[in-house]
Amino acid sequence: MKKSIRNYLIINIILVIAIVVGGVIVFSYLSAKDDVLYENEIMQAYSEKNIIESVDLVNDGLKLIDDTLNSDTEKLLQKYLDAYNRSNASPENMDLEALSSTFSKEINRTVNLYIFNADGIIAYTNEPHVKGLDTNKQFPEFFKSLTSVRLGTRSVKDRVVHSAQDLNDSTVSGELTKFGYIPTPDHRFVLETGIKSEEFADSRTQLSYQEMIEKIGKINTDIEKIQVYTVYQFCSAEWYAKGRAAKQNITTSPLIQKAIEERSHLSEINSESGNLIKYLFIDLKDPDAVSDDSIVVVIEYGKERMESLLQGLIIKFVVLSFFAILAGLILAFVISKRISISIRTIMDDVRRIAGGDLDHTIGGMNTEEFSDLQLSINQMIKKIKQYSEELERRRTELLVASHIQQAILPTKISIPEGYDLAAINIPALDVGGDFFDIFSREKGTCTLVLADVAGKGVAASLLMALSSTIIRVLSRWTIKPIEILQASNNIFIEDSGTVSFITMFYAMLNISSARLQYVNAGHNPPILYRSDGSIEMLDSNGPVIGLMDTASYEQKNIDLHTGDVLVIYSDGVTEAMNSEGIMFSEENLCKVIRENHQKSATDIIQVILQEIRDFIKEEPQSDDITIMVLKK
Repeated sequence: MKKSIRNYLIINIILVIAIVVGGVIVFSYLSAKDDVLYENEIMQAYSEKNIIESVDLVNDGLKLIDDTLNSDTEKLLQKYLDAYNRSNASPENMDLEALSSTFSKEINRTVNLYIFNADGIIAYTNEPHVKGLDTNKQFPEFFKSLTSVRLGTRSVKDRVVHSAQDLNDSTVSGELTKFGYIPTPDHRFVLETGIKSEEFADSRTQLSYQEMIEKIGKINTDIEKIQVYTVYQFCSAEWYAKGRAAKQNITTSPLIQKAIEERSHLSEINSESGNLIKYLFIDLKDPDAVSDDSIVVVIEYGKERMESLLQGLIIKFVVLSFFAILAGLILAFVISKRISISIRTIMDDVRRIAGGDLDHTIGGMNTEEFSDLQLSINQMIKKIKQYSEELERRRTELLVASHIQQAILPTKISIPEGYDLAAINIPALDVGGDFFDIFSREKGTCTLVLADVAGKGVAASLLMALSSTIIRVLSRWTIKPIEILQASNNIFIEDSGTVSFITMFYAMLNISSARLQYVNAGHNPPILYRSDGSIEMLDSNGPVIGLMDTASYEQKNIDLHTGDVLVIYSDGVTEAMNSEGIMFSEENLCKVIRENHQKSATDIIQVILQEIRDFIKEEPQSDDITIMVLKK
């Protein structure tokens, strides 16, 4: 059942209102969503900045505490070195157990002694469970710092760090120890002292990464997990928003090691939960210390709060949309009732006119606006009638010209063996004056023709058809390019007078010898890219066809080599103009050819066309474009 005009009005008014309201609602939702996401990013950035600043504060505080033992460490290192000198530089003659006991009593703390050889191995120690530890294999960065100490002349007091528990402890998760290092005078060894004390654990209880991450985790409710890893991937502190049960089956992410190696921040999306995980590398390396106290803080942000906020936004805007469309429905009923009568009258008259009765006029209207509409439509119908007759005549003319042009241009290109050949013609109007031809009149040869008839449109296309026919006919009687162009000039003047002219590049390729004979009749000089990277221009040495009765042309020869690219083109390529009046130019064309010479002939053409489109942007094509590419 067909709907009335009024119903159509109601439907369309509601549809317009729905589209407008929908667009406004979608835009408002997206804007609100962006605000929520932006606030979330700000909160994340704030939390991460807070973590980095807090870590720096904790680290500075611990360093002050650690440095209080520097004096005792220096005294022990000097006594340790004196004992080494008394042993005639022979560690095997040293009683490290006795020295350890003596040093421990002096400072009232446990002191362990170690001697590293040049290979970074603990060769001597009073702690047998770490003897033979190879720092070069297990801790390469530590070994580099240790080697610097061995080759130097001064002692180094390290921070209080975790020690290795045994030979297999790759995460260095042993007791907290204050290490000191001093090179032997012969630079064969590094003597190391390690001071252990229960005070270290007490001081780190008051200045703790654990307490810091717990506070930050409670401030930002989006955080589900925070972990702190040393450069040896030992987890020194961790916090979970959902309790410790969430820590089961935890595996270390490879990105932790990557962040340590690159010493940079990284991030990833959890493949299971979709949560964002940040890896913050905080550089705490002291240039005067051997150990690296840098850490990686792992933060996992949950999505629950964000998803809840976005869901609330959707519900809010859906409700607003409903009431807005309801109001539009009421408005549509009121408006449609007032204008449906006049519109129905107009539609009836227009329907009759649309049926072909262009002599019919729109009836009288009952309002000033509709009366103006009546007059305008009647005037429009009269002009439409005139235009339709003219357009039908022009359409027939263009259709004939288009068929002629399509019939003349090659539909399939025969590519010579050992070569790559492609061509394209894009008229500026429905028909154009450019044309190309590719044919073979003698075995082992291939003839290439590209011409540009002055002007555009139907007239140019007809002259193009004449020129193409002349070339084809003449090539049956002679194969010499110079003779064909001289004869073409004479015939063209006889048949068409001097009302127009043609620029033409005519070439014949000997396929086996790769020799190209050509004549250029006032055409744009084709560009020959050589395989060695040089570029040659096949200069124009002859006049255009159709202006001079006694035109004289010059035939030239060139040899093509593997990798050479010959680009023949019409002036629509180099004279393509952008909105600022700047032309594409031969310089730009040469640049495109040089950068894309390794591609196929078809691809080179497509790249040139794309560069032209990018250059002129929204400007219309002002002239016919024809391009032919021959590649050896």
